[in-house]
Amino acid sequence: MQCLLIQIVAAHRLGIPHTDSVVAGQGSCQSIAMPSTPRRRNRCCSRVHGMRGGGVGIDWTMAPLWVRTGYRFFPFAAEVGDVWWVLRFNVGFPEHDLFTVFVGNRAAADVTGDPKSVVPLIASIGSLSPVSSQGAELDTETARALVGEVARFVEYGSEDGQPCVFCSHERDGLTRNK
Repeated sequence: MQCLLIQIVAAHRLGIPHTDSVVAGQGSCQSIAMPSTPRRRNRCCSRVHGMRGGGVGIDWTMAPLWVRTGYRFFPFAAEVGDVWWVLRFNVGFPEHDLFTVFVGNRAAADVTGDPKSVVPLIASIGSLSPVSSQGAELDTETARALVGEVARFVEYGSEDGQPCVFCSHERDGLTRNK
């Protein structure tokens, strides 16, 4: 049985010996305990895929209504409650997850979507196409304000002060789609 393992809380950062996780596969979900040290690492950086540190929470049960921003490296945003979520397209895919989710201007999770996932957030991201121009688009002023706040983090890892040495190419986070 193929399962998708998603770390819900980075409890090891808080000194808790394990985290609660969801194993989703073939329509069933169950809670399991995970070791405090994540084991899955990408090949070109030391960053762990999935949840990020820094105390930014993310609700994996949400299926945000994503809208286009018109920006190449930050193509989608969604207003969740009173906070904006912005997706960064990670150029280093598949070495890095396809997107990084920024919640309130802070990196919250690295995610590669799957439209068939039973996890709503992953399914919502999996239904997006960064190269398509179809779908609703934010007004120019709102999109510029949102992307402007995270544009300096265009390079994978730059939000932690450690841009990936293999994927970073001094991109401009405010590059518009053509």
